[in-house]
Amino acid sequence: MKYADLELEKAVLGCMVVDNSIILNVANFLQDDDFTQETNRKIYRAIIGLNAEKRAADIVALGVMNLGNPGYIATLSDVVPSGVNWDFYAKKVKNLSLCRQFSGILQEGIDTSERDVLEKINNTARRMLSLADRSGASTKVKTLKEVMPRICDRLTEATKHKGELWGIDTGFQNLNEYLCGFQAEYIIIGARPSIGKSAFGMNMAVNMAKKKHKGVYFQLEMTDEAMTFRAISSESGINMKMIKGGFIDSGKPLQKVMGAMETLADLPLAIEDGMSDIHDIAARIRYLVRCEGYEWAMIDHLSIVRTRNNRVPRNEQHIEISGIIRDLRKELRIPIICLAQLGRGTEGKPPSLADLRETGSYEQDADTVMFLHRDRAEDMNVTAIPTDLIISKQRDGACGTVKLIFMPQIVAFKDAAREGQNESR
Repeated sequence: MKYADLELEKAVLGCMVVDNSIILNVANFLQDDDFTQETNRKIYRAIIGLNAEKRAADIVALGVMNLGNPGYIATLSDVVPSGVNWDFYAKKVKNLSLCRQFSGILQEGIDTSERDVLEKINNTARRMLSLADRSGASTKVKTLKEVMPRICDRLTEATKHKGELWGIDTGFQNLNEYLCGFQAEYIIIGARPSIGKSAFGMNMAVNMAKKKHKGVYFQLEMTDEAMTFRAISSESGINMKMIKGGFIDSGKPLQKVMGAMETLADLPLAIEDGMSDIHDIAARIRYLVRCEGYEWAMIDHLSIVRTRNNRVPRNEQHIEISGIIRDLRKELRIPIICLAQLGRGTEGKPPSLADLRETGSYEQDADTVMFLHRDRAEDMNVTAIPTDLIISKQRDGACGTVKLIFMPQIVAFKDAAREGQNESR
């Protein structure tokens, strides 16, 4: 086999058998699939297992475990005199393993057609990222002492800008206080149908763009025109029905709408309404970030996103979709905000992580998960509806509830006035 050396693999196993004290060191460096021969993989797993049980991993213990080829096992202790050079042998085995995997990835890209080129590009990017992570075992680990100078630089910079956000300003002060703005994370915002998740998403998109943070909004459910009408209504404060009904042909309402259109037209915000395939979406985000300088992306919404293979069960498609988003966020280091539709079974109660539809991968992969929750308006003329934004998961911060007000007539959210404040738009 190309990129394989069975003697080196045997030397690594010999070091572990001769000196059990280095077993954990090797285990942190190599995985069983770094060995090319199945017998070597079995022996490696057996040694790790014996050590975990605090039993001696010697020739005798291995010989009675029915691992195959007892004569081969008996010679392991004869290959090396001690375990002192384990890192040299293990590094060679690791590098050969990386060569095999890298070569395999490149080989799969040879037979590519126009039909599957985007899928292969995205799959190759994900596998390359995973391979890069695995290759980290062969590099020097940074100690906290080596990281501290960078932390000092960030703290010094923070003291120069007291009170400013570390992340991207969402436009909602109450939310910013919980998140310190949107960080380079995979963020999910869920809600029942018709609660206002798209309105909330567009509000945040406009807010971020106003702060000169260039971003793209993938709208999978509505057209770009429908979303823009909503943005104009929110920005101008003019009732959506008046705008779409043509009742703003003169006077102050027209001035407000024209002013809102002028403001929105100058924002660094793109709306994409022609994609639903996750591979297409990922390719577009990757291009916009790397080539056009975009700083964030929003996907509305996850239940509509698709994969190339429609024959795969929907649950498995969602696992793939979530994995692609997670890896893309890690690769590009930008906030990727995904809106998610919850089932109607959540009606009448605050949503929780268990209510994310179709798969637990979204709950597991996301860095931050939030839910919009409010009572449905019984009066169509109501102008302000109290709404909770429940932060159910935040890897690097506290969970809690952000108080908002939803104004359905202009499809907009605002911060709820806190105690001691006067409520104003």
